[in-house]
Amino acid sequence: MRAYGARDGGFTLTETLVAVAILALVAAAAVPVLLGGVDAHARLSALAAERESHGALERAVREALSASVEAPGHVFEGEGDLIRFTAHPPGAAHLLQISIRAAGRQAVVTAAPVNGEAPLTEVIEIDTDFAGFHYYGRPQDDALGWYRRWPGPNPPRLVVLDLAPGETGGLRRIEAAVGARAPLACDYDSGLQACREGI
Repeated sequence: MRAYGARDGGFTLTETLVAVAILALVAAAAVPVLLGGVDAHARLSALAAERESHGALERAVREALSASVEAPGHVFEGEGDLIRFTAHPPGAAHLLQISIRAAGRQAVVTAAPVNGEAPLTEVIEIDTDFAGFHYYGRPQDDALGWYRRWPGPNPPRLVVLDLAPGETGGLRRIEAAVGARAPLACDYDSGLQACREGI
């Protein structure tokens, strides 16, 4: 016979409530950690996508500008949202009129043979808006420096693309030397829009 007041091995209501309260506290502490991990993953994914699209744009612009050479009828004109120049890329049968237009969240790179053949167009989608092109060099008789507009006909020494801050924040800058010119020893200051040190 069981003694009076002896337990049959089950949990009391108090013990059950204490266990539930402890589990609730653990869950409450774990939720912010889990949400933080999800947010961190989303930020990393956005950063990776942004860098991938910016990298594609940077490669296309560098490849196009590396083909910029002195040629009959050569011209290089630059605006805040458009670059246009004549080039003769290695292996190309004809001179090309190459243009790079920035519009919203994409860049359109067009190479049109001067002999009238159909142009080739590549559209590069990016995750941020363009802030514009800047040019470094000496346009005609002007002083050596940074310009928002490049009148040509000779190309600048350096072209800089500014991309507006994206979801990950921070202005992205892409610098590309024109033609076969060596890279410039330039510590570019985005606030001053100028080199902090001499060339």
